[in-house]
Amino acid sequence: MGKGLSIVELTLEEMMADPIVRLTMGRDQVTEQDVRTLVSAVADRLQGRAQPQGIRKPGALG
Repeated sequence: MGKGLSIVELTLEEMMADPIVRLTMGRDQVTEQDVRTLVSAVADRLQGRAQPQGIRKPGALG
């Protein structure tokens, strides 16, 4: 990185308000609810609250 440059991480609300993001979502036929559902599912997995689909816990029958 060059001197004086910084990285700013947007919140989900800021990202959803960005016109370029909205245009891209529209082109890709992705809704705001699609993004929020994905973000929620990823957060759950990262926090160990959800098991990835198609993967069983060790010792699980089925």
